[in-house]
Amino acid sequence: MNPLSIKGFTPIVMNKQIGLLVFFLMLGTLTVAQHKPHFDYDKLLTRIDLSLRKGNKKALRDLGTLLDVSDYKEKVLHLFKENVIFPDREISLNGQTTKQQFLDFYYSEENNIYFSPTAHVFYTEGLENISVDYKIQPIRSLPNSNEASTLRIKSADIYKSLSKGQYELVLQEISDIALIENQEAFEILKKLSEEKMILRAKGEYRKQLSMALVRALSNFPNELSLTRILELLEEGHIPSPAAQKYLTILTNVNLSHQE
Repeated sequence: MNPLSIKGFTPIVMNKQIGLLVFFLMLGTLTVAQHKPHFDYDKLLTRIDLSLRKGNKKALRDLGTLLDVSDYKEKVLHLFKENVIFPDREISLNGQTTKQQFLDFYYSEENNIYFSPTAHVFYTEGLENISVDYKIQPIRSLPNSNEASTLRIKSADIYKSLSKGQYELVLQEISDIALIENQEAFEILKKLSEEKMILRAKGEYRKQLSMALVRALSNFPNELSLTRILELLEEGHIPSPAAQKYLTILTNVNLSHQE
């Protein structure tokens, strides 16, 4: 006998088939949901941050592509704040900045973006032409711990202050760095003494900045300090009497002219 002809059998079979179909559909959905890969943005941002610290320009592009990821936008902007100095007239990095806006800026200015190993930041060629008001701040005390972190922060602060023409702040930061008498502090000061934005500072600040760096370098009695001070003298960045004073400190030999 055909089972489909038995009264009530067809609905039972059909209901069972529908139930199995629904079950397998639900199982498939659950399996896909369980195996759907979760992208680890935190890990990606860590890798990008490391690349930025090494001066990898393309890491800026990679960071910019995450500006439209709403849950991570604050972290992305924080990394930009720590690693770049771009004038607002070129790109304003804030909560309204989109991925496309940044990528348009990046690809149009890629050849004009540079990395400063001194300040550990990226900047554009146009920074030297920024005109701003000067502002004097009170002297700040140095933290007593984590010298490497302190030096990195102060280096970045110096570069940002230079970009804004805030030379009084730069003078204070140079003095602060000179108090941290280790090799990293010396390397930062020596590189700063070669920075174009210091050697081309406006007016009297050019001389003041050079003299501040000479004073700071004299805290590190080595051949490189001596050589750099002599170079600054030869290049006309510091006056001869001042150079003699600090060269005397370094060499312990009175270099002033005797009558």
